Amino acid sequence: MKKFVAGMFAVAFATTFVACDFLDSVKTVKSVDDLPNCTDARDGKTYAVTDKDAYYICVGGAWTKAADRKKAGVPVESSSSEVSSSSNEVVESSSSEEVSSNSVESSSSLVGGYDPVANTLMDLRDNKTYKTVTIGSQIWLAENLNFEYNVRTEDQDPVSFCYRGSADSCAKYGRLYTWSAAMDSAAVFSTTGKGCGVEGACNAAKIVRGICPEGWHLPAKAEWDTLFAMVGGAKVAGAPLKSTSGWSNNGNGSDTLGFAVLPAGFYNAEEEYYTSAGKRAAFWSSTEYEPYESFGLNFYNNRADVSVCNNDKGNALSVRCVKDAE
Repeated sequence: MKKFVAGMFAVAFATTFVACDFLDSVKTVKSVDDLPNCTDARDGKTYAVTDKDAYYICVGGAWTKAADRKKAGVPVESSSSEVSSSSNEVVESSSSEEVSSNSVESSSSLVGGYDPVANTLMDLRDNKTYKTVTIGSQIWLAENLNFEYNVRTEDQDPVSFCYRGSADSCAKYGRLYTWSAAMDSAAVFSTTGKGCGVEGACNAAKIVRGICPEGWHLPAKAEWDTLFAMVGGAKVAGAPLKSTSGWSNNGNGSDTLGFAVLPAGFYNAEEEYYTSAGKRAAFWSSTEYEPYESFGLNFYNNRADVSVCNNDKGNALSVRCVKDAE
């Protein structure tokens, strides 16, 4: 049965990274007074406010200014749906026209290896240092994780790889992780992703530390959605989030926010080959799709969008970590 299912994945693999769902289009309203209520159902949604010439995102029950539309350089689709002009449906700042995002207090001292002044994180497990970036209310690694993790258990096989076994690739792109490794299914660092391996559904915690340094975690699909909303949605998020160099066929991005996605490629476990370095970046989320698949995020050299897709858990993708909320 296992071989039969695996064979099905091999046949479907070509469409796994193509048949993807996209975030909703960005909607437009005239003013902040026209924004609908920022409810849990709208968390992560983005609206363009024309009289402010800016994007506003629903984060934690409050509308937050995400980016100037001209600076973001992304298109907006007009829509009148879900919009109400009644004042009791608008969450506004009491002291300014726009709601500011959460900020990181400057400090010269390191907390768990994180330096908010230098915007760096030292992973205290191996002393590697990563750039970080604050985007809205989130703090992300601005580089792919490169922590070596090859812990196996009796029924799980979490491993990590350098692209084509090259240490230079790990230094350039970070490591590639199976989903079980990304989730720390062996519970080396926490129990939040325990038992979440290549096969079978798991019962992960809402926030999964996974392979990430202490105080950071593997982002859920919803957290990726929030990031994409900051630049106008997944349909246009590729260019502003990709690095300004390294992508083949003139596929470089503008790296507007400093997220610096590099085309690390990925590893196909079923066919046992590495592919797409220079052309594609693929990242794990902690959100399971079904027993054999989990949601991944894919950037391309020849497309403006980011695809949000179900990926075979046995494949090895890149990992970005996001800081735990204070």
